[in-house]
Amino acid sequence: MAVAQATANKVIGFANPAIYDTAAAGGAEHDVAPPANPVSVAFSSTVSGNTYLVGMDHDSSLATAPGYDDVTGVGSMTEAFAQQVAAAH
Repeated sequence: MAVAQATANKVIGFANPAIYDTAAAGGAEHDVAPPANPVSVAFSSTVSGNTYLVGMDHDSSLATAPGYDDVTGVGSMTEAFAQQVAAAH
């Protein structure tokens, strides 16, 4: 939001309504979506000595999805999206 504030030369304040409205209108945010091919990683803990197999994007209750999701919200902000939010606020 610092980019949005600097671009608009104003304080944005509580930006959530503007962020979600801009995203719903087809803003320029970077959507974080699940991978086409799921990835697993083997992890060995140096503390416990245990080895774990971790599946990426396979949490017990949360998963990424196109559009809004509970993991990343509307995605990550690009400079263009920040400017759109500033203009909408």
